[in-house]
Amino acid sequence: ESTLSVHVELAHACLRGPDGSLLACGELAPGKGSPGPHPQRLVDAFHTQVFAPRVDLSQVELGSLDGSTATPAGNTSEPTQRLLDELR
Repeated sequence: ESTLSVHVELAHACLRGPDGSLLACGELAPGKGSPGPHPQRLVDAFHTQVFAPRVDLSQVELGSLDGSTATPAGNTSEPTQRLLDELR
């Protein structure tokens, strides 16, 4: 069987691999978080902490992750620009 599982205990939830290995955990900070029922806050914390990208991206870099093929004006690479000029 190749399924992931989530194990929940009090204020933390952990994602485990098919072999039971610990992949990531999310937990509630004591006395912090948005108001609301404890289970919902734990789910929110788990989702944020486990599935958030672990990279430092600038706003421009984040904008490029939208799947768009457009580039900012004047940001064409030299080889690409030469090819475009040849096609004109």
